[in-house]
Amino acid sequence: MVQQATNTKANEPLSSAATFAVGAIAGTVTVYTTMPIDTVKTRMQSLDAQKLYTSTLNCFVRIFKDEGLLTFWKGATPRLGRLMLSGGIVFTIYEKMLVLLN
Repeated sequence: MVQQATNTKANEPLSSAATFAVGAIAGTVTVYTTMPIDTVKTRMQSLDAQKLYTSTLNCFVRIFKDEGLLTFWKGATPRLGRLMLSGGIVFTIYEKMLVLLN
């Protein structure tokens, strides 16, 4: 699919920009799929967690009922910026190292 979008052949390495874009997309997917779990984990690690929640599932349900569905993705923007950059950089360096070592 990426080869079709960039007009490259199957065994031909992608450009640095295309590799960075793929890594940034991977970072975006990671943020939005794991953010609800991260939100619950952060709440459970708080000092008041023992008083507020009886279990992880209870924490999830209470956040959903009391604060709404979108609460699970609050704070995603800073994490999104970080993971898009790190994903793009890691993918690009990995691909360049493969070319260099082969």
